[in-house]
Amino acid sequence: MEKRILDRLRDAASAGDHAAQYQLAGALSASGSREESEQWLLRAVKGGSPDALYTIATRSCGTLQGIASVVDELKAAAAKGCAPAMTLLCVLHARGWGVTPDARLAVQYATKAAQTGDPSGMAAVGACLHLVDPDNLNGAVLTARASERGSSVAAAVRVRRFLAGAEDDPRTIERLLTMLEKARYPNAGALRAGIARGGARASSTTIAGDSIDWNNVQETLATAPAVPVNSSSLLDRPHAWTCGGLWSATACEYVIATAARGLAPSRIVDPGTGVARPDPYRSSLTAVIGPVDLDLAIVRLTDSIANAAGEPVARAEFISILCYGPGQEYRPHFDWLPDGPDVELAGQRTTTALVYLNEEFEGGETAFVDAGVSYRGSAGDMLAFRNASADGERDMASRHAGRPVVAGVKWVASQWFRSKKFAF
Repeated sequence: MEKRILDRLRDAASAGDHAAQYQLAGALSASGSREESEQWLLRAVKGGSPDALYTIATRSCGTLQGIASVVDELKAAAAKGCAPAMTLLCVLHARGWGVTPDARLAVQYATKAAQTGDPSGMAAVGACLHLVDPDNLNGAVLTARASERGSSVAAAVRVRRFLAGAEDDPRTIERLLTMLEKARYPNAGALRAGIARGGARASSTTIAGDSIDWNNVQETLATAPAVPVNSSSLLDRPHAWTCGGLWSATACEYVIATAARGLAPSRIVDPGTGVARPDPYRSSLTAVIGPVDLDLAIVRLTDSIANAAGEPVARAEFISILCYGPGQEYRPHFDWLPDGPDVELAGQRTTTALVYLNEEFEGGETAFVDAGVSYRGSAGDMLAFRNASADGERDMASRHAGRPVVAGVKWVASQWFRSKKFAF
């Protein structure tokens, strides 16, 4: 940030402007001045800044106990118009984390976040509406508005919808795609290649200017998305099956874009110590979408995985998004966990579900080593298999690998289920 702008912020913050105090805290944190940043953040909290209150509250959201301790703070921030607090409360009520499960209240919080004009809130509700009806006009308008207000998630989804046949203005799509490329969105190359192939439906319609029927939004969000479960058996040992077309290409793009900002070299949590360390078997980038990064769209997509996998969603770990470039792989391994505190707390990892998010790569098959069987799904297809029985007996035939990617980039969502309610 330029010095003159920083000085102006500091003057406003010193004069008691709580919004300026919060902005200054963010700018100082980004520049590495963490101690001074913290001082201004706490001043903003004392002054009643809803964004500062939300930011402080999220620090406690890594555990169920921590979440329960800051629900009142999140409600206070939401009552003052903080859209991210509304989105987080939506997730908590949808999942029953720290609060009583309440699907109706979850929908209300999601809708309120979108109504504030928050780009992320609008993108999430737009995605939810398209899970119910891919042609929902309110969903198209919300996605368009979010993209025009700087949401990279909405921009990526809007380009993908255009490639899938949704009418849009080609000049707007080109502008959004250029923005994604400049921002180094990791799937921009695939979107650009899709545009080059042609076939999309051009239109001069300005979608973002259309009005929104909020009553229809609420009614549609209250409708559970239809989940196609077209299962086919793949193996008896380990028990493995596939489900074609679980997610649409647009839903896959939403997940990729949501995960993109959190990608980092893959790490695992040592089940004995609980400490994260580099994963010696996996060379991919990974993003784990935890409570603070979730929204109603990701929640409902996770619900669809649980349904297709035949597992209670309460046993689902946080979903992980994996990105493999050329030469990257996941060497042969088991997904079941060795005995330790983690298994005692949350149970054995009994089921793995993988949803393939794209097709623009070569290689990268999922291989069951002992059975000599490999599988590669199309975008939106799911592969699921059992790692252990319900009573925790490990299946030694479940050893599998993600073969090296030869060309392109492979994206996959990984969802593990435990033998009892997942605790964190």
